[in-house]
Amino acid sequence: MKCSAATRSAVPASKLRNEEPQRLQDEFQRGILAEDDAILAEVNDSAKEDRKVPFSVYRHAYVARLAEIVDEDYEQVHAYLGNQAFARLVKAYIAAHPSD
Repeated sequence: MKCSAATRSAVPASKLRNEEPQRLQDEFQRGILAEDDAILAEVNDSAKEDRKVPFSVYRHAYVARLAEIVDEDYEQVHAYLGNQAFARLVKAYIAAHPSD
């Protein structure tokens, strides 16, 4: 729940604290699955890399792991479609049915 400054004063602080983790989780999931970079405002740069680099690595690894799981269950579909078509199918499936 996003609140304006005026609304925030009317919402109990405990309610805002309880909603903050859910908001961050939702933004993080959008960042991973929908490639929405809004969550990067909440991520710190490291001493070696801009925040975009490790986040994009995590994003790629997460989607790759989900694709690996789908591949284990649908090996024959993968064999029939080939690597590129199967990868597109898996990416579309993951976007349409995000893991919760």
